[in-house]
Amino acid sequence: MFELITMSLLGVAYIKACVDEANEEKKRKEEERIRDLKIKVFCYAVRHKMLYNQVVEMIETGKLTFADINNDKEVDK
Repeated sequence: MFELITMSLLGVAYIKACVDEANEEKKRKEEERIRDLKIKVFCYAVRHKMLYNQVVEMIETGKLTFADINNDKEVDK
């Protein structure tokens, strides 16, 4: 009986550890995605000689989308 209870507790602990690990991985990927978006916005602002906050305002008001930023290939020479 004690062995059954012990094995059950180990199983529950293992499942909890797996769920926690999956949540941490999901959080890490989301943080990485946000960092990449911030870098893209910064690069767009530099290429178009704008301030970072101006680009963020344009995104918030709908004048600019992330698709527009991704498709922007303009390079000042």
